[in-house]
Amino acid sequence: MKALLVDYNGVVNHHGHLAPFTQQLSKIYNLNKEKIIEVFKKNSQLFDKDEISVKDFWINFCVLLKIDYKSEIINLFNQSANLNLEVIEYLQSLKNKVKIYLFSNLNYETANYVKQQIQLQQVFDQMFFSCEEKTRKPETKFFQIILKKINFTPRQSIFIDDNKEFIQVAGSLDIKNIHYKTLAQLKQKLSQLI
Repeated sequence: MKALLVDYNGVVNHHGHLAPFTQQLSKIYNLNKEKIIEVFKKNSQLFDKDEISVKDFWINFCVLLKIDYKSEIINLFNQSANLNLEVIEYLQSLKNKVKIYLFSNLNYETANYVKQQIQLQQVFDQMFFSCEEKTRKPETKFFQIILKKINFTPRQSIFIDDNKEFIQVAGSLDIKNIHYKTLAQLKQKLSQLI
């Protein structure tokens, strides 16, 4: 194996921004957490592919939740990151064996935040985001674009994600894959593949 394609939300970032953001927004506005998640996910597919602007996404999000649009809501979302330092440290230890790429569905705002994280700059050879490629997982086009850009074949690559649907798509393209659950499980699976 020559390349690791690693997801951000749920692997490098513990539970993504959404879980802690939802918890805090629910408390502030007395909103149902499931409703917040539903509204966010419904609109994020367009947002992640840069088909709507950051401002339009958040305005629509607030309208659907019947709350006032405020920049504090965006700041609350961005500050909800919770990097999985153990996974980052483990990936860093693999740098002399494989190329490591971040491969994630993110909007421009979150992608820019991620790119500024020093710990991540030191681990990843390159970062690829759905907003920049105008496609998103689980679309096969996203996988194919990234493989072409890194110049590795599917059989030379391992895809790591916590989303089972995305893992299945990678498998259908002949990309070895690991359905991430824990760091111990990741170490065990990678030791068999690298």
